[in-house]
Amino acid sequence: MRLDVGCGNRPTGDINVDLFMNEKTLHLDSYKNRFIDAKRILNPVKADVNYLPFRDNTFEEVYCGHVLEHLENPTKGLLELIRVTKGKLIVVLPHRYHYGHKRAFKVGTHKHTFSSVSAKQWLERLKLPYGYSVTTTLKPRIFGSFIPLIQLLSEIHIEIWKEV
Repeated sequence: MRLDVGCGNRPTGDINVDLFMNEKTLHLDSYKNRFIDAKRILNPVKADVNYLPFRDNTFEEVYCGHVLEHLENPTKGLLELIRVTKGKLIVVLPHRYHYGHKRAFKVGTHKHTFSSVSAKQWLERLKLPYGYSVTTTLKPRIFGSFIPLIQLLSEIHIEIWKEV
């Protein structure tokens, strides 16, 4: 079973969690308020990533995209995600040069900024329990050939899985 934490209006899980279910949220790409409609989401759960209402090792796969940078303590959120997964955890963070990150950081909705190096150092400091493996990948955004390379740095993909 797959859990999507911070699903917004584009859920991908069998169970989909968002703190702002049935509420309006600011979408920074367009500066418009978006309503997250629980009626249109499969198995919606309104919950905070820091306090997920699930037992330990419940989900085969957990996906959390563009959520941890909003938290006061992203480590606490990540450890909660690790707690509920028994297989694979996929976390996506915006790179500090991501096209909308700088604006979100100024407005205050993004509380943390990450680069591929700082994300790796953060994960190393966590000292995950024995039996977990971690990989980080920088995913570029593909545009035309006239866009500077720094604009291509888009997202940091982190995969954490429990080895059997």
